[in-house]
Amino acid sequence: MAKQVEKAYGDALFEACKEAGNVDELHEQVKTFGALLKENPDFYKLLTHPDIGVEDKEKVLDEVCGPWAIPQLLGTLKLMVSKDRIGSVKPLFDYIVVKYKEYKRIGVVYVTTAAPLSDAQKSATANRILATTQYKTLEMHYKVDGELMGGMIIKIGDRVMDTSVRTRMNQMVRTLKTIQIK
Repeated sequence: MAKQVEKAYGDALFEACKEAGNVDELHEQVKTFGALLKENPDFYKLLTHPDIGVEDKEKVLDEVCGPWAIPQLLGTLKLMVSKDRIGSVKPLFDYIVVKYKEYKRIGVVYVTTAAPLSDAQKSATANRILATTQYKTLEMHYKVDGELMGGMIIKIGDRVMDTSVRTRMNQMVRTLKTIQIK
C-alpha cells in the first residue's frame, strides 16, 4: 500500500511540476525538506501525530514551508495531511529523487572493486558506461571489497554486471560439481 501512495502522489506532483516548468525546484526543495525532517525528527512527529488536527498541521506547513516551497509541493503536503498520508512523505521524497534522475537521465552507478581504482580507471569506467547506456551523466559510487580478488561488480538500477574473480571461481566450482567422472 505504501508504494502505491508514494507513486500516486509522486507521479501527480512530478507531472504538475513538469507542466509548470519547475522540476529542478521540486528536486531541490524535496532534498531540503527531507533534510529538515531528518534533522528535526520532532517536526515529523508533529506532522504525523494523530491528536493534532489537520488544520493545525496545515498551518504549521504554511509557516515552515510556505515562504520557500513551490505551490505544487506545498499543496501535495497539505493534501497528504488531509488524507492522513503524511506518514509516507519520506518515501515520497525518495520516489521524487529517483523520478527526477530518470527524467534528467542521470544514472546512479555502484562500482565495487577488489582494489581502489585510479582516477584514470574511474574515468574510463564512467566513459564506458555512458557509451553503453542512455544516461547523459552519472552519479558514481565506488566501494572496495578485497574478497572479490579481482575484476569488478557494476550495479545500475536493477542491472548487475559481475566480472569479479570471486564470482568466476564460484561458477567454476558449481560447474565442476556437476561433472560426473566415470
